[in-house]
Amino acid sequence: MTMQVRKYKKTLDALTVAVDAFLLNLQAYLSENVVLIFALAAVALAAYGFELFNFNITIDEEAHATYSVPTLDWIRQGRWGMYLLTRYLIPYTIIPFVPLFVALLFHLAAILLLLRSWRVQSRLEQLAVGTVAMAFPLMAYIYSFSTINFGVGIGLFCIALSVYIFDRASGMRRLLAFVPATFAIAIYQVFIPALVGAYLVYILSVELRAKKAVPVNLIMIAGVHVLAVIVYYLLHQFAILVAFPASPYYTYIADQFNISYLIAHFSEVTDRVFISTMMPVYFGGEKAYSLENGAIGALMVVSLAGLFINILRTTAISYGRKVFLIALSLGLLILPFGIGLLTQGLILYRSLVALPVVISGVVMLGMLNSPGIFRKLVALLTVYCVFQFVMSANHLSAASHLSLQADRSLATTLIGRIEEAQTQAGGRDLRYMEIVGYYDRPSTNLIPEMETLGMSYFEIAEGNVNRILLFLQTLGYSGLEPLPLARQAQLVDLAESMPVWPDGGSVRVVDDVVLVKFGHYSATQKRIICGDDGNRDLLRSRGFCP
Repeated sequence: MTMQVRKYKKTLDALTVAVDAFLLNLQAYLSENVVLIFALAAVALAAYGFELFNFNITIDEEAHATYSVPTLDWIRQGRWGMYLLTRYLIPYTIIPFVPLFVALLFHLAAILLLLRSWRVQSRLEQLAVGTVAMAFPLMAYIYSFSTINFGVGIGLFCIALSVYIFDRASGMRRLLAFVPATFAIAIYQVFIPALVGAYLVYILSVELRAKKAVPVNLIMIAGVHVLAVIVYYLLHQFAILVAFPASPYYTYIADQFNISYLIAHFSEVTDRVFISTMMPVYFGGEKAYSLENGAIGALMVVSLAGLFINILRTTAISYGRKVFLIALSLGLLILPFGIGLLTQGLILYRSLVALPVVISGVVMLGMLNSPGIFRKLVALLTVYCVFQFVMSANHLSAASHLSLQADRSLATTLIGRIEEAQTQAGGRDLRYMEIVGYYDRPSTNLIPEMETLGMSYFEIAEGNVNRILLFLQTLGYSGLEPLPLARQAQLVDLAESMPVWPDGGSVRVVDDVVLVKFGHYSATQKRIICGDDGNRDLLRSRGFCP
């Protein structure tokens, strides 16, 4: 027993020493980098302070607001990492401040780790690279979702931690970098391009800093990626078996890809990916940022020029090696958008979480080994670019917030009209709601419709009654259900004869159904109604169904 106690005491002492050493190193690092940390925190606050200190409800959150426990849909979607985070870190995500605060905290920590892993020593370069990565405004698209934003911040940190472990370890221990990489992928599969991008920047950084060909172990780096993907997939299959033992086969991820469409429409897909999506992102188009952001185009051009000149003038690197490094640099630019080739050219801006890593990496590589005057030029461009980033991020956040306020106003009016129609119908008890058409709110300069930001709950999926009812629940109005499909055909004639919202008579009570007409039946609504055999047979003779 005495020997066992001594063994435990020795282990405890060793652990205490390790913790003390870690805390001392952390204290030294924080004191040495206080200016950098303060600058990144200030930029984060400027870009996302409005979203951080205002309670907002974004599309999908109306459903999550009703969950009493973490949803297993995360596992169904292959995001078992998000399930674990919601299970053990933030079980109820529809709350103010905390989810986004956690996201920004880990986002900042990820930048600090990447700067160390990429071996950025100059304070000027650290500030330029770090602030670009922190303020990148397309993150507003995903940070507006409190259901997942904290996971995105943690995912970025896991990517950075993977590169940091690889850089600091030696030998086969470098393969341990797959562990945080696996968890990042499990949070959101689009972190795969971010993982690859962080390592591409690492490879270029190591070689250009040494000013010669350095035998970076590409096989080891590939091993980290392969291990991460394999382990992620195996754990995903295990999670599916545990969560859905009765029906363990799901193709959520595979259903997003369509290789045959790429082959048949190659020109169309590449145009969507590289012209319609990639070019506005890298050249600051209003389509991506909601405001014109020309500074990023200038910053990217200057940084790439610095990078290519740096590669070409390094005499200790062979011509073939220079071609290889230039190819890696171009691949780095294309990387975040490559997935669009498999998704019919359709790319959601909120899925481009690799861009803060890629763009900040390009800026860092452009400043590397460059003359002082050139680095100062890049730094000045960065200041202006970050300022524009901050404006775009706030404009996007405001669009989401103001859209919610407009929807709340519309919902309040709608509830009053329903109660009025209910009174006129003799106070009948209501059980169902049917929505005809959808509320088409035009995009404006103040409330631009940018993907889900600025979009109305009353127009999603061309009039989705389930989402509308869930949104009404967030205002305390509940008790109604969507009208069953089998009964929808019975109200088609009445609905088509009704006036359109907001005219009088656009809200009617029929038996136990409240019928709301925002417009003519949308294509989606018609497809759903006509998808029922009984409805189709009944309505085909009237010309409603094809």
